[in-house]
Amino acid sequence: MEDLKSKIEQANAEAVQRMFDAQPVWVDVRPALDVVPGMTKTTFLHAGPPTEWKRMCVPQQNAVIGAVVYEGLARDEAEARALAASGELTIAPSHHYGVVSSMAGITSASMPVFVVK
Repeated sequence: MEDLKSKIEQANAEAVQRMFDAQPVWVDVRPALDVVPGMTKTTFLHAGPPTEWKRMCVPQQNAVIGAVVYEGLARDEAEARALAASGELTIAPSHHYGVVSSMAGITSASMPVFVVK
């Protein structure tokens, strides 16, 4: 068990060092569709692990509903909820697309995102 603890401590130390060594530069603000590989007009990215629509917490579901209306894919909350539950949308973890999303926030195609290199 001590060996595992040591490995975890070493990995954590390396991760922190990599963050300190990084030199990120904000280079642009663009619509997600233009800069996120694999993004489509029906892709909605969320923070957190993979999950099904019915298992998403209410704040995440509400964020998806708002984003669906924002994208013009539904006229109102009821229509957006039905579309999200239908399985016709791609609702995926943002880290699967190389993106960072905020807590219950959602990233959709036309939302502006920071481009950082």
